[in-house]
Amino acid sequence: MQTDRRTNRSHIPGEALALALASATHREGAHAAVLADEDGFLLAGVGLGIDHEWIAALAPAAAELSPIHRERLLERSHGKPLHVAPITVQGSRMFLASLGACLTDVARVEAAADRILAA
Repeated sequence: MQTDRRTNRSHIPGEALALALASATHREGAHAAVLADEDGFLLAGVGLGIDHEWIAALAPAAAELSPIHRERLLERSHGKPLHVAPITVQGSRMFLASLGACLTDVARVEAAADRILAA
């Protein structure tokens, strides 16, 4: 008999995405994380006291910024570095952004988002 390793689940896509992000932020020690579409619209976000929509709106542009320019975002990001990784979910370009720690297991979040949005 195989047991499911996930203890928190949801059949609501937005909630399921937030649970996947929460798991990633917990594993990596990030302060917050968001998943944004290519236009900067928020799909899901986690992290208390953080404007998830603001991070999502920045994500597409921040992905193209040099590290020096990304440093300038520190003033507006609670003094925590902003990390952005482009991902592909269901054939669409999206962005995984985190504050504080970088989410290094991008492929895991990408696979979770792909599975969740396929339903």
